[in-house]
Amino acid sequence: MNDFQDRISPKNKLIIRLGCHADEPIYWYLKLRGRKGFQSGKLNNSMELKDICNLSHCDVTILVSTSFIIYRKVELHKKKIIRNLKYLKFSFEKTIIGNIDNFHTVILKYDKNFCYVAAVEHELMSCWLKWLDNAGISISLMIPDVLTLPFSEDKCSLLKLDSQWLIRNGEYSGFSIKESIFDKIHLVKDKNLSTNRVNYISEQQKKAHLINFCDALSIMAENINKDGVNFLSGKYSRYRERKSGFFSSFRTISFGFLLSIGMIFNLLYNKKMVERDIDILNEISLSFYARYPSLKQLDLDSHDLNYYNNSLNDDFDFIKTLHTSSVFIKNLSNPINRINFSNNDGAIVFNLDEVERGMLENELDELNVEGVTVSKFTHDDKTYDMVFKY
Repeated sequence: MNDFQDRISPKNKLIIRLGCHADEPIYWYLKLRGRKGFQSGKLNNSMELKDICNLSHCDVTILVSTSFIIYRKVELHKKKIIRNLKYLKFSFEKTIIGNIDNFHTVILKYDKNFCYVAAVEHELMSCWLKWLDNAGISISLMIPDVLTLPFSEDKCSLLKLDSQWLIRNGEYSGFSIKESIFDKIHLVKDKNLSTNRVNYISEQQKKAHLINFCDALSIMAENINKDGVNFLSGKYSRYRERKSGFFSSFRTISFGFLLSIGMIFNLLYNKKMVERDIDILNEISLSFYARYPSLKQLDLDSHDLNYYNNSLNDDFDFIKTLHTSSVFIKNLSNPINRINFSNNDGAIVFNLDEVERGMLENELDELNVEGVTVSKFTHDDKTYDMVFKY
């Protein structure tokens, strides 16, 4: 078994046949694609499904017992839209026992005149899916076991699975009965059956007694999904998305890994752009301070205004005038009451408290910046305006 597991892959096909009750035996069959090898087994009940969960990353098909599945052929009057599932359900509700809303209805096939449907109770569907979920088995397909039997027009197909007979009496219909009941019915030879059909059943019965459950599952495997039937439809479609859980997880991890790489590259790119912007700002800042030295760079205590004057070029503007005035006002160490800016006049006006005339005259003498004129206007409230024009 361990050697066989080493060779399995998602391309291989695992078939599990479920009964209608948790204590009924469960059969499984594993076929390697492209190889002649296979493996099969029988589980005593649904609890033992966990014993084969390590095979569940294959393509898993579930065959369900047809014992409690209803098959109906519905006539489409006046070309009713077959996608109207409510119409189809209520059209055969009177032929079953129970509320049709408690059944999961599946369209098997339709043509111009008829629609073939199957119905199974939601409770039973939930049981099957719960058994598989508890065992950690993800599935891709769920179909009735009788629909995997070979079918020939006007002839029944039957297959013996341990003590149970599976009979397909139509393209989209069938049933199952116990071996003891089947033997009694066969002895009676129902008059409704044609001679050809009875003889065909007799021939198949002799052959069926000679095969075991492994051979039966092998026959079913050859006919799976030829008609495109899948009970994982409607509200149960979401279970189909889990059919490749292992590879879905791998894809999710791969996507997360690629997303992380993308985020890292984006972070590095943004970091590079930020560094570039910082370099640009540094160049602009150096250029600005080269043109407008900060007050800390000027040794005003030594009145080294010639250094400042020489650092400026002839192209004066408002910023230059503001810078010149700030150097002068700071040297006065006098409180500023208000500042007025006049773009039209090209002037900056500082209103200051009056100081000793000698101190102010000395500062004005030291101020000699080409392109900037300075004037003083005294007010009656012992304040004066220093006007810098450019």
